[in-house]
Amino acid sequence: GERRFRSEENLLAKKLSQRNHLVIATGGGAVLNPENIAVLRKNGIIILLEARAEDIWARVNRKKGTRPLLKGASCAEDIEKILATRAAYYDCADIRVNTSDKEMETIIEEIIQKLEEIPDQSYPDKSSAP
Repeated sequence: GERRFRSEENLLAKKLSQRNHLVIATGGGAVLNPENIAVLRKNGIIILLEARAEDIWARVNRKKGTRPLLKGASCAEDIEKILATRAAYYDCADIRVNTSDKEMETIIEEIIQKLEEIPDQSYPDKSSAP
């Protein structure tokens, strides 16, 4: 169940965060565990990809059955509630990028631009700066 998933997620976050030059993509629930935030931040930058609830709902509906924690969600309003309960956790992000109404290329450019705006000394490992 979810407890086992979160435990495995934490073990993987610990393992991967010891390496350099990686992009670690997590689900929105990864930051619910403060230890995950700490280990991911230790050697990297946390980027939050945001979207409107209705956009998330549309994306999830295209891939039915792939998001167990959203199985009970019946509409964008349910997603909105989940986002609201997680809002304080999402504040841990070093960079936030809203992905609604944007092409992938635009999102990538925005991430790169925001990474370039971070002073080198802010990176945990200067050799991993873009």
